[in-house]
Amino acid sequence: MPASLFMNKVQFFEALLEQLPVGASSPQPAVIREDLVRFAGQQIIEGRTLVLAIGDAHELASGVFELIVALKQRLSPSALRICLLGENHLVGMLENTINANVLGKIEQFKLKPFSAEDTCEYV
Repeated sequence: MPASLFMNKVQFFEALLEQLPVGASSPQPAVIREDLVRFAGQQIIEGRTLVLAIGDAHELASGVFELIVALKQRLSPSALRICLLGENHLVGMLENTINANVLGKIEQFKLKPFSAEDTCEYV
């Protein structure tokens, strides 16, 4: 799921619901969050893990990072995996938004930029 510039919680939920077979029972963000928690919990019962891959995550509003932490805290560690892909300043954004205890549990991988050859192969 690609993030858009300054994507807020409501926009994040809308984009997420377009990608997942979760029927939101209400347009309220708190209710949608509970629907997602139930969906992820059901996935774990069925032996599956919900994986969210969010591209351009550096464009998310800080409230979305707080929402992601709240979702993770409501679920067992294996119920939800989140992969945030973004530019280098994403790390600083996370450090400013997420408390140090949670931040210490996040694995970071810095990838080298594509070479011209890699870019041509990708395109």
